[in-house]
Order: sequence, then structure tokens, then C-alpha cells
Amino acid sequence: MAERDTFTALDWIAAVLAGLLALGLFLFPVIVIPPWRSMLAELGGAVPGLTQLALTPWFAPAHGLVAVVLLGMGARGRLTRRRAAVVAAFFWGAAALAANITALYLPIFQLSGTIER
Repeated sequence: MAERDTFTALDWIAAVLAGLLALGLFLFPVIVIPPWRSMLAELGGAVPGLTQLALTPWFAPAHGLVAVVLLGMGARGRLTRRRAAVVAAFFWGAAALAANITALYLPIFQLSGTIER
């Protein structure tokens, strides 16, 4: 492999961050979901569909798996394709984690909308 075909420090930083995001998505059902599930049960009321989906044990890890597959695609091939795969893994992981967190907060957003001043 030629010197110009190797990852730079910035490429490795993006790959590590994408891996950490994927790890966060895999650990989401173990660390984040249980306290939220009990809190939402105490609140009572209807839970939005997206929140119910985020509370399932497979939703966040499925997104983490996509990030891992994209990172794996960044392991072989031409440098531009590898960089694109790592960047895609990073953005996918960040967007998926943000979407899962937002989905958990939806009932709170709805509750705050019902409070009158």
C-alpha cells in the first residue's frame, strides 16, 4: 500500500468517534432504556410511537450495526471510498443517537406543551 493510501490522523479520529457512537448505540438498551422506561411508566399517559420504538431493545443496536458495517466498509478499497465510509459511519451514528435521545424526550415535550402559564 502506498504512503498516500493510508489514513491520516483525522481519518483515524473519525473512525474512533464512529466506533464510540456505535458502542453507545449498542449499550443504549442496557444503560439508558431501563430508567426511562420506569420514569415513563410513572408519568402514565400515552407514549408516542417513536418513543415506543426507541424503548425496544433492538432499535438502537440496529442503528449501531449499520454504523459498524459502514466502518467495516472503510477497512478496504480505495482511500476515497474508505474515507467516505468512515464519514458516513460517523454521521449515521451521530444522527441515530440524536434520534433515539429525541424519541425518549418526546413525552416530556408533549407534557410541557400542556402546561399553561
